[in-house]
Amino acid sequence: MLEPTGDVDISNVTFRFLSAQGADEYIVQVSDNPGFPANRTVQIPLPYKLANPDIGGQVLVIANQDLSGRFGAGQTLYWRVGYRYSRDISPPEGGWVFSRVRSFTVPVTPPPSPDF
Repeated sequence: MLEPTGDVDISNVTFRFLSAQGADEYIVQVSDNPGFPANRTVQIPLPYKLANPDIGGQVLVIANQDLSGRFGAGQTLYWRVGYRYSRDISPPEGGWVFSRVRSFTVPVTPPPSPDF
């Protein structure tokens, strides 16, 4: 249920992932580098906090993300989910706990036929 994987339309990416028990805030980071350097990473927040963070394993969706302005055809992109509890009195170092890194590929599409 974790997506995206495989070849992905970079102009319309949907991220699906499972919630972590005890977390109410989430971000998805996407980069062309598996080390996620700040200048090459896009952060996409889940636009709401989970009402019941005590239940883990809920499917969360961030839909219809257009990453074409930042990344291009032929690239392998890496993504991970950051999660935290917003009212944690001792937050994790760096502010987020991150999932395992996953990847997907932006396919190289042939150029459009010229109009004659």
